[in-house]
Amino acid sequence: MIYNEKYQMNLPELLVGAIIRFSKDGWLLMSKGDRTLFFYSPFTREIIQLPDVPHEYNTHYIFCGISFSSLPTSSDCVVFGIAEWYRPNDEKKELLIDQQVMLLIIEKVNDVWKPYKFHADNSRKLLACYNNPVFYKGNFYALAYNGTLGVFNLEDSRDQINFDKSNWKVIPKTLTQFDGVNPSYLVECEGELLLVIFERPFGKLVEIFKMDPCKMKWVKVKSLGNYSLFISHTSSFSVIAPDSSIANKIYFSRLNKGLSIASQIEPSVSI
Repeated sequence: MIYNEKYQMNLPELLVGAIIRFSKDGWLLMSKGDRTLFFYSPFTREIIQLPDVPHEYNTHYIFCGISFSSLPTSSDCVVFGIAEWYRPNDEKKELLIDQQVMLLIIEKVNDVWKPYKFHADNSRKLLACYNNPVFYKGNFYALAYNGTLGVFNLEDSRDQINFDKSNWKVIPKTLTQFDGVNPSYLVECEGELLLVIFERPFGKLVEIFKMDPCKMKWVKVKSLGNYSLFISHTSSFSVIAPDSSIANKIYFSRLNKGLSIASQIEPSVSI
């Protein structure tokens, strides 16, 4: 509701009970139940069905992060999902976290969506954060709680017949600021890959880092210049501020109250 005006939209039956997992370029990537994935455009009301998520030992939606590279209507769209891999413990009749991560790739080939699923080595103990990977310069980047990055190289994969775990690697650089408690997000801004950390209580202190592509380590940022960041679990993006009053600010949602609040970082050093 804006300015006390009310708006109503009739939604397709498929959306009843569905959950928004990621949004980009006017498209929503949604899930329903344990295995169903699909795209939905609220502007055109178009629905694009995707192959079901592999079931295996999991009895619930398993992905801690999922995103896509480009418009679902384009020929080069790729969906990337990352999940902790569980295996059964027959003695205790429970599921245990294995030393692997499960990666799901859904590629569009000749207008047909083709899924790939494989387990990647996780000897570096990458415990992915519960937020979405970012597609940045031909790679999907997934953030871990200790500041490491999982990287899936999509560009080099184009020449292969199938995707496999050789396209996945973990960059072991860490940040002492990480403790697995504070919410952290990846976002692209002015050609840079940024890491935004909210320290608890939520929004009281915000730290921003950018990835140094040469040294592959995080470097602290003290100003966003003329940019603003919009941060959430489903989608994070940057925009050039239309005026100075909203420049150099980070907007995020307090989910417990459903309110959008702004946190401003003091300008010091430009990106």
